Amino acid sequence: MISILPDYYLVNHITGECTCFDFIWHGSFHNFCKHGYAARIYMSIKAHESSINEVKKELVQYFRNKERILAHNIKNIIIYSGSDEEAYAEILYQYQKNGYDIFLPIEK
Repeated sequence: MISILPDYYLVNHITGECTCFDFIWHGSFHNFCKHGYAARIYMSIKAHESSINEVKKELVQYFRNKERILAHNIKNIIIYSGSDEEAYAEILYQYQKNGYDIFLPIEK
């Protein structure tokens, strides 16, 4: 038995399974939630398999996947269609502006 503290999630970094509601509700559609991506990135960095550029690329891809399902008029075009560097800069800007909310599901 593993106790899970409030506001913490248990992630299997190999399968991507997570105890968060996002994975429970949408896991079959996306296979991974943000916690699963973070765990995989952390484990690959810890094993010295990833460079900073690979981490940026993975983060940009995560946000592009989020934008992919949105209607064109509410997509963040910089993230969706810009270069990796432009998208990364926009993600950082959105994080500074909105904080953790950028990781929450987008309301329709």
